[in-house]
Amino acid sequence: MNGWTGRCLRVNLTEGKHTIEELDSGDLDKFLGGRGLGVKIVSDEVPHDTEPLSEGNKLVFCSGPMVGTGAITGASCNVVTKSP
Repeated sequence: MNGWTGRCLRVNLTEGKHTIEELDSGDLDKFLGGRGLGVKIVSDEVPHDTEPLSEGNKLVFCSGPMVGTGAITGASCNVVTKSP
């Protein structure tokens, strides 16, 4: 498996559950790279008034589209969250 898989693993640590979701291909085109997709997820799903260290905040790990391809510097991972 190389690069994007078009899927997202969501892990809820509070409930101890996980789900696998298909990503919107339009979002993958608009927000190229893990950082852009991570920022979109956080801005869409974390309310503006959420405290950074609260349970309502999200910690999003996103890999870039070149991960697994063997490209030089292609093995990047971004972590996006609302920080204090």
